[in-house]
Amino acid sequence: MDQEINYSEITIRYRKKQKLGVLSYVFVGLYKGIVWLFVRNY
Repeated sequence: MDQEINYSEITIRYRKKQKLGVLSYVFVGLYKGIVWLFVRNY
């Protein structure tokens, strides 16, 4: 039984979320508006 042990490798990646710039908020707002207009029927 001791010879039937398998080892596995686990990889964890962590990436810090970047803060949005001033112009990015405009595009996020546009994206959310478009999603609200066209995808809300689902």
